[in-house]
Amino acid sequence: MTPHVVSRKEFVSCTVPFQTTPSPNVNHDALVVLNEAHESVLDLFASFDDFALASERGPLPRQQKQRLAGKMLRELKLLIQIEDEVFYPAVRGVIGNDALMNVLEVEHQWAMQAIVQISTMDPDDEKYVAHIDVLGRSVRRHIEQERAVVFCWVRESTLNTEDLGRRMVSMKAALLFNDKTIPHFDRYCPHSALAWRGA
Repeated sequence: MTPHVVSRKEFVSCTVPFQTTPSPNVNHDALVVLNEAHESVLDLFASFDDFALASERGPLPRQQKQRLAGKMLRELKLLIQIEDEVFYPAVRGVIGNDALMNVLEVEHQWAMQAIVQISTMDPDDEKYVAHIDVLGRSVRRHIEQERAVVFCWVRESTLNTEDLGRRMVSMKAALLFNDKTIPHFDRYCPHSALAWRGA
């Protein structure tokens, strides 16, 4: 089944409301929470892109490259886990498009596999930046699809996005508190999980 392709008008109408930062005291809307997480990840990939352009003028500082990439991959891992364990299960039950949700989940699986591969690479590897570039392109397409299609369908559904958003915020806080582990990582990369955890 081919995912619905939205027009530019549909895309703008669905995404613009989520670009405004809400009051932290009153708004835990799931789509606002996700949009903020999306923007954080996109900003980090954009920063790495700018940083990588400097390689044309000479070798990139190893520690700075590794630190920026680590922060970027960490934010992406958090986003993927929150979506997979809280957002996607709730959304799948109301939008009625298993084909699209399956595609999005497979893209998450691929992204997690890419993350563990990059995380075990030497930052000075000649293909290190290329791997991050490919991952970034995939993430940008994935986020665009979520915003253009899934966000619209959720807005039109009866899903309680305030309750869902509070659950997502709570989960992120718990993950940050226990940052050394990724509870469901084995489901993505069963053969790489031990290496990732430093076992």
